[in-house]
Amino acid sequence: MSQKKPWADGPCELISSTRAGSKEGVKTAGANRMAEDMTIIHNLIIRILNTVYLQCVNVEKSPDDVRDFVSYAIEWAKMVEEHHHIEEETVFPQIEQLTGVPGLMQANVVQHEAFHEGLHAYTGYLDMVQKREEAYSGEKLKGIIDSFMPVLRQHLSDEIGTLLKLGDYDRDWDGWFERLIKELLAKSDDPNLKTTTFPLLLTNRDKTFEDGIYAWWPGLPWFVTLMMRWFLIPKHNNWWRFSSCDHRGVPKELPFA
Repeated sequence: MSQKKPWADGPCELISSTRAGSKEGVKTAGANRMAEDMTIIHNLIIRILNTVYLQCVNVEKSPDDVRDFVSYAIEWAKMVEEHHHIEEETVFPQIEQLTGVPGLMQANVVQHEAFHEGLHAYTGYLDMVQKREEAYSGEKLKGIIDSFMPVLRQHLSDEIGTLLKLGDYDRDWDGWFERLIKELLAKSDDPNLKTTTFPLLLTNRDKTFEDGIYAWWPGLPWFVTLMMRWFLIPKHNNWWRFSSCDHRGVPKELPFA
């Protein structure tokens, strides 16, 4: 990959694996395991937003590509909104019930609210562009992102610290986390996710991040990976050309950076 163009590790700074205590070849456990998983997800949120931010202005010079880019950018917002909905409706209440501390996660909910106005402005504008009710402007989109990016980044970092503090409570966090994942997967019955959200994440996961510390993620069986590559990613392949990585998680040049 050429190093001449800016890449998706900025301008919004990624979260270091050291925050969660991740170590090469060592399986994390308890609260650290939850913090590690959240670090991976939050870095995906940051990395994808960076791809939108870095390409939103230059893509305007290529009208034929704008429509695909807008669809790509909208998928990021949908993913973030769903992520926070799951946290507020399922994850946070269960954590508070398990610890026996009502309101323990409320600060995180307040942080969600702090950038929701900017996120709604982002989705509202892109929806209007997609419906051809407003002309696309890269500078306008960039300005909207600037309005909430710092607050979003602060929240994504702070939430890692919140999860690490759960280690102060003597609970079976590993057992709970396993049950939570199964519960969430059972609820993920929207067939569109397989051709939208999943490919969005897989093509932005960067297996080389910090010497490959998270190269194992998402740990899918080989045949699932093959199915994603052959059948699911290609459905919206024009969207994923704006992604930071290829289907294998290898960084690639951003075409409009």
